[in-house]
Amino acid sequence: MKICRFLSIQLLTIACGFGAAPDGIDGKIYYEDSSTRGVGQAFGSDAIALVLKSDGTFTGLVRVSSVSSPQLFPRGLANGTYSYKKIDSQTAQLTLSGIPLAGSTSVLRVLKFTSDDAGTILRDDNFFFGSIPNFRIAAPSSPPALVNCSNRSFVRAGGTAFTGFVIAPGPQRMVLVRAIGPSLAAFGITDTLGDPRLTVVRATNNTQVANNDDWNSDLDTPFGSVGRADVVTRTSVLVGAFPLVENSKDAVVILSLTPGAYIAQVSSANANDSGQALIEVYILP
Repeated sequence: MKICRFLSIQLLTIACGFGAAPDGIDGKIYYEDSSTRGVGQAFGSDAIALVLKSDGTFTGLVRVSSVSSPQLFPRGLANGTYSYKKIDSQTAQLTLSGIPLAGSTSVLRVLKFTSDDAGTILRDDNFFFGSIPNFRIAAPSSPPALVNCSNRSFVRAGGTAFTGFVIAPGPQRMVLVRAIGPSLAAFGITDTLGDPRLTVVRATNNTQVANNDDWNSDLDTPFGSVGRADVVTRTSVLVGAFPLVENSKDAVVILSLTPGAYIAQVSSANANDSGQALIEVYILP
């Protein structure tokens, strides 16, 4: 009897390691992370996020790459339609349509769920070479959870202000980091930093992982220019961040981070510039 109980426990433990494919993913956010996409290209590692709406359409929220620049997914197209089909208890098929990739109008993901909301991708019909091993499904917070930290400081000419944050152990998380100066004028703050410059570094070794000067400048990609302001605006709306003034010189980065400690730093692109600046860090759902 003792041996039977031991075997039963072992089998139960193994079974709990598998997830169940949901019947539907409407109204969720779909994330992908990759370390092998873009073999032989500049994009050695990247991640995407799509908002899957209940009417069968999706909105391309962000795509971030190893060059630390947000892009629309895929190839600059922000919207399309999707279909989701459960194949068996553990796998499902996600098709994104209306996407002009190498003459095709759709891309296909075959998803293997290793937990109830995450897993690996068995098949990926995409323009890029390589594979996308990981995905995650998340529900937007309603009402929003506390997923933001901020620090308002006076930045002296030639100086730097900073705030630290930690990504908890687990999967990579998408974050929105903003260094706001000029847009603070909408709240009655007059002595703002005129041209914030934002840098994110690893706290352990001060290695830079992302930087930005002007949030709404277009991003040049191998596929042409992509409107960066649209990406930042969509992501800001998702997390409940206040809108930035159009054509302001505030700074923003969107990136996917592994667990660990990070520091967001704000200085000025102008050596003689000084003033109030707000550093904000939002963790996406």
